[in-house]
Amino acid sequence: NTKPLLKWAGGKRKLAPLITEIVSKEIPATQNYVEPFFGGGAVYFELYNKNLFTTAVVNDVVPQLVNFYKTLSNAESVDEIYKSISEKFKEFNALEEIEERKDYFTKMRGEFNHLWLEEQRNTVMHKGSLDYLTVENSIKSTVLLYVINKTCFNGLFRVNSKGGFNVPFGDHKNPKICYDENLQSISKLIQNTTILKGDFTMSKDF
Repeated sequence: NTKPLLKWAGGKRKLAPLITEIVSKEIPATQNYVEPFFGGGAVYFELYNKNLFTTAVVNDVVPQLVNFYKTLSNAESVDEIYKSISEKFKEFNALEEIEERKDYFTKMRGEFNHLWLEEQRNTVMHKGSLDYLTVENSIKSTVLLYVINKTCFNGLFRVNSKGGFNVPFGDHKNPKICYDENLQSISKLIQNTTILKGDFTMSKDF
């Protein structure tokens, strides 16, 4: 029963069961699932839970998001990622004043943007590949993206003209973290999925 990790604008969590029901009736023999606008992956996970595809290709244009899933596909990193996420939420939830929480969020958002903006100033490799981020920084980015996604306003992802994430604090009372079992399950699933970064037209050949 694998569930999406991130809330994403345009997400289809509520529609996913209906879409899955239609697929199971209309195209039950589907083998390869292709998702050009992956986002939070609600339909992908729902179809997987119902065993309605055997292989998958997913794509998104947001490099931070693609890096998130690619990093999770490394099984060796999952325990470290979960531990770091848990620590940050423990620190965040221990803060009682809203201004303290807002400051903590702003600090995390700044750290997240630094990982990407600093690299963009020093290299152009990101135009063709995500490999310019070190393994250590990829893990940091994955942890920070998850935490700010759960603590920002309405789970939005938005960047400014410089590529910096600029969604404000969301004033969540007690945001919940993912279950370790769900993170492990997603990691195993993503390992067997082709993950692409680019315009949706990249998916047309699949």
